Amino acid sequence: MKTLIHLCTVALVLLSCGECVASVPGMMSYQGKLTDSNGQPVSDGLHNMTFGLYAAATGGTALWTETKSVQVTGGVFSVLLGSTVEIPNSAFPGTTWLETQVDGSVMTPRTRIVNAGYAMLAATAETVLDGSITSAKIAPSAVSSSTIADASVSTADLATASVTEPKLANNSVTSWKMTPFSVINSKIGPGAVTLDKLASNIKLVFDVTEYGAAGNGTTDDTTAFQNALNAASAAGGGIVWVPVGNYKIATHLDIPARVTLEGVHRAVPRDASGSTSTLLAYEGSGNENGTPFIFMNANSTLKGISVLYPSQSTTAPVAYPWCVRGSGDNCSIVDVLLCNPWNAVDFGTNASGRHYIKSLYGQPLHTGIFVDQCYDVGRIQDVHFWPFWTEGLVTYTQQNATAIKFGRTDWEYVTNCFVLGYKIGYHFVRTATGNCNGTFLGIGSDGSDVAVQVDSAAPFGLLITNGEFVANYGASSVGMYVGADGGSVSLTNCAFWGASNRIATIDGGSVKFNSCNFMDWDRNSTGEYAIVANGGRLTVQGSTFVDNKNRVRVASGVTAAIVVANQGMSNSEISNSIGAKCTVANNQH
Repeated sequence: MKTLIHLCTVALVLLSCGECVASVPGMMSYQGKLTDSNGQPVSDGLHNMTFGLYAAATGGTALWTETKSVQVTGGVFSVLLGSTVEIPNSAFPGTTWLETQVDGSVMTPRTRIVNAGYAMLAATAETVLDGSITSAKIAPSAVSSSTIADASVSTADLATASVTEPKLANNSVTSWKMTPFSVINSKIGPGAVTLDKLASNIKLVFDVTEYGAAGNGTTDDTTAFQNALNAASAAGGGIVWVPVGNYKIATHLDIPARVTLEGVHRAVPRDASGSTSTLLAYEGSGNENGTPFIFMNANSTLKGISVLYPSQSTTAPVAYPWCVRGSGDNCSIVDVLLCNPWNAVDFGTNASGRHYIKSLYGQPLHTGIFVDQCYDVGRIQDVHFWPFWTEGLVTYTQQNATAIKFGRTDWEYVTNCFVLGYKIGYHFVRTATGNCNGTFLGIGSDGSDVAVQVDSAAPFGLLITNGEFVANYGASSVGMYVGADGGSVSLTNCAFWGASNRIATIDGGSVKFNSCNFMDWDRNSTGEYAIVANGGRLTVQGSTFVDNKNRVRVASGVTAAIVVANQGMSNSEISNSIGAKCTVANNQH
């Protein structure tokens, strides 16, 4: 019988740890010497050997086995266990024994696998159970930016609320230590990440409460807000964060360049009560020309904020300075509710090119938006001016207020905007710097004395598409008025109704109605025409006149007119005072 004599057992076990250290193989080196019953080395050559790992010195089921043909020379052999069948971590549950078979004979006793020198240090890691490192196990300041591998901390690695303020060294939290979504709120203890814990290069969020803002509606938070805004500016830009609360601003605020003043809204709320970030404005009662409540500089943003004027009257409103005024390119307003400003947004007093307004709601009491001196493209979308604050002032705004007013803008994109209850819905004027041209898609005005008033437009034109314009049934209300300096105005696929007087009065310019729909005019049955042109040029084509009333009157002051291919009237029903200069054809009653 052959006897196995161990000359050297190397217990250097290098186990694979999966994705952690993928280069470490699940193998170990093993050497021995085979002798016969007389102690003499067995014959040289290949011998069939089977190796197995067991959890006990005798018996049991093998945790791992491997069979291979082994070269033996002078009785000595050396093998790399696991080179054929990788040794799994589960083969080392605590105490492990190696059994060897040679040419079908089991060598006894089994050999116990033990540690080699420095490998004993691994015992420390073996005592750490999954999920056992909690906040109590980490010494204060033990985890710093230099001890965390890049992108190594994920939500699964952290116990709930285990990251607390004492565990973070100053400046230890950097942007490259956290992968996207790697740390969520439930993992971070309240107040754990403070400004001093953030590296200077990522101190981009400045919480107004950390600068002393109370948000209780009575404490003056002006200084706290401005200090936070200034700190963001000094850092090269950032977000000034406004948590839920009512923040009294006794005077006014200045948003520096590249700074965002941001509240909790991700969609505009119904009003400023409840879980909102609301600024309470007080300064300037009775002084329309005073300092604006919020002044925006180039590349600044107002986002997710509500503004309320608590002292404004619900029956006889008084003037206040502009709520928001921009200066410089790229001023942006996003997801903002301006509940009851006298004048809401001024992107005209100072040059404000490439301005951007998206999801602005409110009830401006005098002027909603004013655009002028825009020497680049401006964008306004999803504006909704409606009696959010009180329906009691609708009559007042119908008699006194303008929703959106355009002066000089070298191209304006306006989409999906709706206004209700204003004397003038959309007003186009000439200022000292010029007038407006642009594209207006899906705009609407309801309950207006004049839904669209064009005192002046640039020769490049106002292109109005898919508009809906409803007058307020007042004694002299009209859907549209174009003045003598009207410029070029083209309306396509628009609908007009509700005018007590007429749908449109054209005193000048070049006005085109294409595929439009007209109904519900001359509500007092005085014989008014739907469209009256007193001057300029007029085109009405492919449109529909729903009511059986007077439709189009072309007065003697008109330069030229084309009224063709309309439904709801015959050629003979057009009042033509310019003879051959008016082309009338193919109209069908």
